[in-house]
Amino acid sequence: MKAIVNMNDRKIIGYFSEKVIKLLDIDISPDTPIYLSESNISHIRDTHTDAYIKYFDKITEIISSPDYVGIAGVYASSIEYIKRFEEDDEWVNVAVRTSQNGVYYLRSMFAIGEGRIQDYLKKKYLKRT
Repeated sequence: MKAIVNMNDRKIIGYFSEKVIKLLDIDISPDTPIYLSESNISHIRDTHTDAYIKYFDKITEIISSPDYVGIAGVYASSIEYIKRFEEDDEWVNVAVRTSQNGVYYLRSMFAIGEGRIQDYLKKKYLKRT
């Protein structure tokens, strides 16, 4: 895994892997960086406090080794990285979206229930990695 790189108020927290790109059939170059900015951190901390406390330090792990990936949203599509943490019996979703400048940012992170996972699998929104 490449190191996290600081760039002003943003840092690289991961990269799009060739495996994820192929699974989702998306037009992104392998090793395209995924950034995290202060505004995204504030959103997660203020809106998804429990997930922030428990999983914020695991964001890089979620992106580099998700259990599932998918594309969600109709108008503002996000690339979803979902990982199960067995010790807490929880699934965590990391949502990545592109900015108007074509830069990919982690937009949100939150816990997601087993029922929602099963629903997404049934609808074929998710792909196992």
